[in-house]
Amino acid sequence: QITLQSKNTESEQLIKKRLKEIEGEVKHIEEVQEKLGKVFYETALSEEEKTIGFGDYVKLIDGTAVGKVVDVKGSKVIVDFNGIKLEVKPEKLKRVATQTVVTSGSSQSKTEITNEKRIPTKVYSSPLTKNEIDVRGMTVEEAVEKIDEFIDQLLMSDFTTGYIIHGKGTGKLATGIWSYLRHDKRIKNYRFGRPDEGGVGVTVIEI
Repeated sequence: QITLQSKNTESEQLIKKRLKEIEGEVKHIEEVQEKLGKVFYETALSEEEKTIGFGDYVKLIDGTAVGKVVDVKGSKVIVDFNGIKLEVKPEKLKRVATQTVVTSGSSQSKTEITNEKRIPTKVYSSPLTKNEIDVRGMTVEEAVEKIDEFIDQLLMSDFTTGYIIHGKGTGKLATGIWSYLRHDKRIKNYRFGRPDEGGVGVTVIEI
């Protein structure tokens, strides 16, 4: 009987040891997945920085007028130049950090809108009750529009952190969102969620 108890004790110890090893392996795998995901998105973002995309302010390489990219159609982008929309090849455009708008009354009078942290002007009918938004299944354009409103509401609430649930998928949606966040001066910091927050399927923002 003593021998049997001894064997049972040894078996339990081996099981506990193996479970501990498995927990360590799982944690290691999660850390590797998070690092790989971060590398993937940062690489994608680096490549995206070289291209003209939705929401970018641009100007013609040989011109001075500044417009905003409002759509992407195949190998061309649609740029809104103060109400006039033109279909242009990206290689003929240059990304700019600010938007210059011709004001009414004088073609020489211009107002420069910088990327400084702005104060929300839209009035929302109900206060923000939770600091997360789910944009899974949306296009980048749809998600960015919703996220923009979400950030406005965060600024007017007591929340300083927000969670954007975009899922993993192909990474296209997350890449587009990160590109948008990178240029939004309202955002102090952004990162992927930790394993307990949803991992690379969630982006955590701080305002």
